Amino acid sequence: MIKEVTIRKLVDYILLNACSINSSGLYNGKAGMAWVLFEAARNLQDEYIEEQAFELLQEALVSRTDDIGFENGMSGIGYVLLYLIKNDFIDADFDELFGEQLEKILTNFEKLKENPNTVLNAIKLNYFLNVVKPYRPSYKRIDEMIKSIFEANELYFAIQFFDFKDIHYINNKTSVLSKFETYLKTIYDCGYADYSRAVLNDYADLYRSERVKSSYKAAYYLEKLDKTGKYNDVIITNKQYAISDNVKNLSLRNCIELSQLTDNDKYLSSFLTEEENKIEKAILELIPPGVFTAGYEQGVSRLLIYLTNKKTILL
Repeated sequence: MIKEVTIRKLVDYILLNACSINSSGLYNGKAGMAWVLFEAARNLQDEYIEEQAFELLQEALVSRTDDIGFENGMSGIGYVLLYLIKNDFIDADFDELFGEQLEKILTNFEKLKENPNTVLNAIKLNYFLNVVKPYRPSYKRIDEMIKSIFEANELYFAIQFFDFKDIHYINNKTSVLSKFETYLKTIYDCGYADYSRAVLNDYADLYRSERVKSSYKAAYYLEKLDKTGKYNDVIITNKQYAISDNVKNLSLRNCIELSQLTDNDKYLSSFLTEEENKIEKAILELIPPGVFTAGYEQGVSRLLIYLTNKKTILL
């Protein structure tokens, strides 16, 4: 059970850093901090924290940027706004607040989609497109965009996994597998049904032939998608070898992720069980150098949202 004093210390850390941040995005800016503080305010029933969250949200919404991306651009801000409306954190009109930005996101993506790398790296944009669909049920272009992003990733994995068999393969397998984990997670979180079974088969064959390392995350989402038991051997073995009881080398983000996937907070106990005056230092030591320590991507905001709402989707 996390102490209220710990939650409040994390809130204070975020509020202190929010004063000096210029970015408005989800991962490293005001939108992500606003979302986290709304969750903390509800958890603590604290009106002051809610007011601070609302101010940060307003600042994010009036920001001007040409970046339509999810991590640090408009679509991430739009996702936060829709989440807060849907879950009754705020009473707002989405069209009034974000209608213009939505059109800009759709139009700009359609201009950029001829660039394969743009589409490939836009997979998290599907989180925003998926939640905005009910607000634009007649927009076939949204479904087309979602499909084009997933298909671009599937083509990429088909090529990469085929090349994995070549002993002279020169790309970074760890990077490819990280993208694959994100692909599986996004499929599951967005409820996308038309994903490529061939790509999953290719991954399973590579794992069975010991050409890829074990990954708990890959196994977890493969199990969620596998309705036939076809990949049971891959899932079981993956889980068995992916996790070590030694969590000293895990980053804060990894600790949070494994805690949610395994429904076990033992990966957080290494620092949350510290004396109260040492917890902040212990947390900061787990954040990689060069990362915005208060942010949602890999910092304190991600931890706070997990501790205050363990059912939330960690993006």
